[in-house]
Amino acid sequence: MLDPLTGKTIAPGTGPDDGPLDERAATRIAASDLLMAVGKGLFLVFLGYVIVDSLPFELLNPNWQLRFVARILSLGSIPLVGFACVHLAAILNPANVRMRQRLLSLRQWAMAAAIGFLLLIPLQGFATWKAYTEAKTNQRTLIQQANRRVAPLKRVIESATSTADLQQKLTQLEGGRLKLAPEDFSRPLADVKKAIFDNLARSQNLYADRIATSTAPTQIWGALQNAARTLLASIGFFIGFAAGAQFGRSPLTLQERISGWSQSPFGQRRRRPRRP
Repeated sequence: MLDPLTGKTIAPGTGPDDGPLDERAATRIAASDLLMAVGKGLFLVFLGYVIVDSLPFELLNPNWQLRFVARILSLGSIPLVGFACVHLAAILNPANVRMRQRLLSLRQWAMAAAIGFLLLIPLQGFATWKAYTEAKTNQRTLIQQANRRVAPLKRVIESATSTADLQQKLTQLEGGRLKLAPEDFSRPLADVKKAIFDNLARSQNLYADRIATSTAPTQIWGALQNAARTLLASIGFFIGFAAGAQFGRSPLTLQERISGWSQSPFGQRRRRPRRP
């Protein structure tokens, strides 16, 4: 039998119930139960927020992917604190077999969590690139549609032989919405055409500038800032979970494995055998 305070084996013929637990042992057991409950609650809060806020799932939508990455990183400290609470609970009450088993299972899940946070880095990069290319494609499509709508108007203006003819064709083309100003009828036709073409070019430039805001330098800089935050936060959460993550029943944590890999054989120089 194990002592509930130290986790050591109790001598045969005796038990932890032979005498009352001292106040220190009772306090540590109560704190262990509390930390375990807090850990469970934090995991449920994390899952609840992530699942509900991610609905409806649009796995192929780059904007949804970017929101998902931001949501995971903004809530990542919740499961990390819960992971630490479960560790502390098992440390305070080492004799509790159920807590040790739960901690072992959680350490294995932490392996997936650590790798998952690292995978957020390429997901952020892919989603950013895809959103940018889709925005550029939409811009070109909108500009082409605008040019196609303006093309008939330009042909009408070029084919007009007089100011009155131009007004008549504009009325037929746009249902009477486009009208020349009264002073235009006293101006040369070439000047009227030039003024209309200048206004059309100005309107097209303003429209192109307005739809180009999604790929403006400020938007690109914001995307780079988000990518840098994702990189640093993902690495930080990876380190946190890797410190306690274990694969199977291996006694080594993921962090210890990585440290071992970095030191052998590439991290250390091989000693050459001495010549006789």
